[in-house]
Amino acid sequence: MRRGPSCASLKEKSALGLGVVSQKYALTAPYYIYYIAFRSHDIPMLRASHWIPSFPHSAREIWVKQRQIRDLLLAIEPGARWEKHEARRCPRCHRWVVGIQAQMMREREQRARLKGEASPPCSDYCEARSGLTLKSLRRLLAPKAPES
Repeated sequence: MRRGPSCASLKEKSALGLGVVSQKYALTAPYYIYYIAFRSHDIPMLRASHWIPSFPHSAREIWVKQRQIRDLLLAIEPGARWEKHEARRCPRCHRWVVGIQAQMMREREQRARLKGEASPPCSDYCEARSGLTLKSLRRLLAPKAPES
C-alpha cells in the first residue's frame, strides 16, 4: 500500500512552487490560528484540544488552532466572523505570540537554525520551563522503600 506522493512528484511540486515545505525548514514554516465570533447563537462545546486555553474565549468567541475546526464552526454558522493570524509558540517558555511578533520570532528561529544555534528567547522575561512533569513529580513524592 502506498502512503504518500513519490519523491518525483514532490520535486515537481517544489519546482513549481506549489506549497511543498522542505523537512529541513518545516519547523520554521508559518503557523496560523483562527479567531471566530458567532453572531446569532453560542458556540457548541469543543474538546479542550481544539481551542487555545491561554487565549480569551466566551460563549460566542473562540480561538482555534486547526483549520478543520474553523471550517466545522463556519458550517454551523456561515455568517460568523473569522480572522486568520500567524502565531508562534516560544520553544523555551511556551508563551504564544501573534501577528508581527510571531513573524519576527519565526525569522529569528530560522536564522538560528541556519547558524546551528539554539532558539533565542522570545522576550526579556523568557525563562525556560522546568522539566518537571507529573510523572517526575510522582517519582519525587513517592514514599521511599526502607533500606535494610
